[in-house]
Amino acid sequence: MLRTMRCLAGMIVALSLLAVAALGGDDPECTVHVQPGESIQAAIDAAPAGAVICVGEGEWQEDLVIRKAITLKGAGAGQTTIHGTGEAMDVVAVFGVGSQGAGTAHVRVEALSVAGAMGRAGISIEAEIQAVVSNCDVRENHAGILLMGSSDAKIEHCTVTSNSEGINGFDSARATIASCAVSGNTNGGVAFAFSAEATISDSSFSENGAFGLYLSGSAQASVSSTAIADNGSNGLRLKGASQATFANCDVTNNGYDYAEKGRHDTQAIGLDEEAQASFTGCTISGNVTDGINVAGNAQAEITESTISGNGRVGVFLWDTARATLDDCIISDHPSAGIDAREETSVEIRGCTISDNFEGVYLWEPRTPSSSEARFDGARCRGSAPQGRTVRSMGSPGTSRDGATWSSTARHLCPAILAGRSTCASLRPRRAESWTSGSSVEPRRKRDGRSWRY
Repeated sequence: MLRTMRCLAGMIVALSLLAVAALGGDDPECTVHVQPGESIQAAIDAAPAGAVICVGEGEWQEDLVIRKAITLKGAGAGQTTIHGTGEAMDVVAVFGVGSQGAGTAHVRVEALSVAGAMGRAGISIEAEIQAVVSNCDVRENHAGILLMGSSDAKIEHCTVTSNSEGINGFDSARATIASCAVSGNTNGGVAFAFSAEATISDSSFSENGAFGLYLSGSAQASVSSTAIADNGSNGLRLKGASQATFANCDVTNNGYDYAEKGRHDTQAIGLDEEAQASFTGCTISGNVTDGINVAGNAQAEITESTISGNGRVGVFLWDTARATLDDCIISDHPSAGIDAREETSVEIRGCTISDNFEGVYLWEPRTPSSSEARFDGARCRGSAPQGRTVRSMGSPGTSRDGATWSSTARHLCPAILAGRSTCASLRPRRAESWTSGSSVEPRRKRDGRSWRY
């Protein structure tokens, strides 16, 4: 009987706590409470390290500085808003932690809306500090979230939108971005430079004015299960000695805003200088110009990916760029599936290349070329009226069975790839046909819009 009464009492207490929570009761984690009319900065200054400062519903116009290990927690994005005064560079600035030492301080900022930093950033994190930004809405700032120095930040379940720039990382900053939406920022979505590093998963970078993701310097990124779509210019852009891996990502429908303004210097994915990137299980489709454009001395490894329906070329190589393609599908391009120029090198293994105007094109520029292609188990089917599948314009190459073609070869037949079929005699086409006003017209359209190159 006593045990039954105790159980009933426990149930009543539990139900009472649930009722209090439903009526807006206090978070049991909170050690400091801030209500409308009270200063958040004053609460931060007075709180001991490790405090959990809970801010109620409402809007505060303050510029906050955090220099200790605390948690700043709102009632929810859209319910608790911190708007900058316009007098400071940042709305929420997380700096070094003094005597607590490097890497020992943990700052959490969660369940808030942060807006109104025209000087620099809605949330800035710098120096040697570990921070978590969780379940926040960061909008209408110059930069949404800015990481500098040797900061280490985890950004999760956040919306970063309507800023000039979304998330930026500089110096040797490190970031983990998970389940975030970075969209509608005037310039770009996410950018990392110098030696900054990022691990990105289950996120979307979309409808930003210029790029979705930009890496430069020696920045590095590992990106998985992320959609990069509908950005005004490039989906991805890597320059300098930056390196990145992409797994199970979608890069789609980028470049339309720039094309509408008459600019066609965009790619879904652009690698330049010494950049290196690998793509595994990715879909790259429906972009205004090229699917993957590799220039300079950049390198790309593309595995088990689909590159289809882009507005010009599937994979475009320039300068001394190199690319390997394994078990990929490259299809439905109004120009070539793969276009290699100058002193580039491409290896194609086990790929299906079909329904392009031309399958693989090795160019002979105005100066002698050493572009090279190597095939192994590829299936290449041309769909143009001329039936051309692979065409060499003064470029050597090797097929899977060891057969080679010399720099004097003008046309290659599918027999080199598949051991059968014939190749129609083709008339060489000069490089001028690829410039503005070309007779090769992309078929891609979005919302009834189309462009001619």
